[in-house]
Amino acid sequence: MPSPFPTSHPPTSTAIPTVPWVIAVVAVVGAITLAVWAASLRGDLDEAEARIAELAAERDQLREASTAQVFDLSPTFQGPGNANGTLYLTAEGSGVLSAVNLPELEEEDAYQVWFLPPDDGKPIPGGTFTVDDRGIGFMLVSADVGAIRGVSISVEPEGGSTEPTGAVLLNGSASGARG
Repeated sequence: MPSPFPTSHPPTSTAIPTVPWVIAVVAVVGAITLAVWAASLRGDLDEAEARIAELAAERDQLREASTAQVFDLSPTFQGPGNANGTLYLTAEGSGVLSAVNLPELEEEDAYQVWFLPPDDGKPIPGGTFTVDDRGIGFMLVSADVGAIRGVSISVEPEGGSTEPTGAVLLNGSASGARG
């Protein structure tokens, strides 16, 4: 009687499936590559942060060595949150005011600087300026303003105003400064 079990066996495959192994090898190589790249980027970031710290220290040394005073202007609640300004005044009172991230204005408007006197009197009108398409503007400050406790920048008509009429966008303390 014939055996109920087949006498020949089907051939067994000893070949390893290649697709999962290829995917695994590619994944490992990709992970190693990403790790090396991340380490390289971290090194670049560390170098950039160190360079920034060096430049800040150099800037601070130059400020200490100069006869100029530096005052920062910050945005008011009416100003753009990323806007800011800097007033540089020499010991003689002349200087430069720079502002960044201010929006471009209509042709009939300009930014006007206001010097705040130490006695809480009316703001003293300064010059007007505009900004470029990147929101950067500056103006020279003459030495005839006198002692000031602060400085502001507002939006005014192109020719300027005798007192602030528009929104004050930047404001800063300049206590004891002479402009």
